[in-house]
Amino acid sequence: MSPLIDRYTRRLLPAGSDPQGFWTTELQNIQRAIDAARAGGVVLTPGVYGDPTHTVQVTVDADGHITGMTEVPIAAGGGGVTTFRTSDVSTTGTGYGSSVSTGLTQAIAVGETWHLRWTLYIRRPGGGTTGGVSLWLTTAPVASSVHASVLAYGNSAGMNPMFFAALPSGTPAALVVGVGTNPNPSSAGAVPCVVELFIRNVTGASTVDVHFAPEVAGETAVVQDGSFLVAERVS
Repeated sequence: MSPLIDRYTRRLLPAGSDPQGFWTTELQNIQRAIDAARAGGVVLTPGVYGDPTHTVQVTVDADGHITGMTEVPIAAGGGGVTTFRTSDVSTTGTGYGSSVSTGLTQAIAVGETWHLRWTLYIRRPGGGTTGGVSLWLTTAPVASSVHASVLAYGNSAGMNPMFFAALPSGTPAALVVGVGTNPNPSSAGAVPCVVELFIRNVTGASTVDVHFAPEVAGETAVVQDGSFLVAERVS
């Protein structure tokens, strides 16, 4: 007889009160049920399960026993992370070889989907009313589909939207030519340029990085303090 059955038998049943062993049998059945429940359960480490970045996944068998409990990372999604410049960055010299990064980058991994939006404040101190600033992606994102649009102050008509039927491929990938051509974005102010990418189902991991350079030799292009990138991982 188990210690539990023996203890309760002595406590509850006076000697000779259960000559047929009925109550002893019932207590043994209860003990077997308790043992089965314990065997079907899981030993949990004391503590708090779940936090702002993890949810709790509980496994229950056909008899209703908890057989497992683990923490699962919460998939990113909703809201966005904003990265911004806290100082100006500039370059002198034309072409991608003389270009520099805006410093606003985002790493993307296989299977992810992203919405990225750069808002760049661009100056050409002392620049003329012709020429402008060129933008490149250091490497075109590799994904099931990539949609891009650029809204840039390109000429006296104001903001000029540009939409890509197919994103330029390769390394580097040219995005836009002529940002801030006219009126001249001199030292008195800057022109805004918004670059948006929607990258669905990444198939090749990379870091998305926008470079810039002036189009006219001897000029300087500046991406100002306060320019920013909003990166939202959709899935």
